[in-house]
Amino acid sequence: MEYIDHKIILDVHEMVSPVTVSMKRRETGRRLMIHLADRGYPYHIDDECYAVFTATKPDGKVIYNECTIDDCVIIYNVTEQTSCVAGLVSCEIQIYNADGLLLTSPVFDIVVEDTIYDEETEVESTSEFSALTRLIAEVQELKKEIGSGTSSGSSSVTSVTISEVTLLAAKWVGTDSPYSQVVSINGITERSLVTLQPSVEQLNIFHDKDLAFVTENDDGVVTVYAIGDKPQNDYTIQVSITEVSV
Repeated sequence: MEYIDHKIILDVHEMVSPVTVSMKRRETGRRLMIHLADRGYPYHIDDECYAVFTATKPDGKVIYNECTIDDCVIIYNVTEQTSCVAGLVSCEIQIYNADGLLLTSPVFDIVVEDTIYDEETEVESTSEFSALTRLIAEVQELKKEIGSGTSSGSSSVTSVTISEVTLLAAKWVGTDSPYSQVVSINGITERSLVTLQPSVEQLNIFHDKDLAFVTENDDGVVTVYAIGDKPQNDYTIQVSITEVSV
């Protein structure tokens, strides 16, 4: 059986789209083919970008699943958890580039209708995080490579340490996103690669608030950038500090 494709065009300048996709409960044979537009013109997605389908179901459970990108078309295969609750599912697509910059599509809706006949076996509605699972797996694999000294490239890892950084709500600078904050972390050199490692709970909070953080090391001065609305809370986040020699 082939997928039923739903072609969707979302303009990145809109906050809410009139686009609505209809399906039945528990259907998994449908696929969203999402084209982004920039004021009516096709929006180009670079090869290093990745996309995540995010949604809130009628019962409040959330979806955070990875998509594929093929020739600037974002493809999402509808999962059973996506369609297991009848009602209105509010959806967005989040696109990240290699530097962690985030672009979010306008909100669009999936209308899930009940079927005439329902199997006796009910599917429990849960939150689903396939994209987060993949990212955690990649981090674990990177740790293995660092530990075994098999990381690719001409640079070599000399040491990895774990620390933490506190991002204070009062310290963010800027009037528009991205906001910036210089942070102090012991042991940082100009060759330190600083990577934020938020907990799963923090990732859920950042997702709900449409927040993303990226770091930059400029000759030993570490700046954290907040993409989205200016954070209103303090966050203490674990960081890994990887010393790299060329």
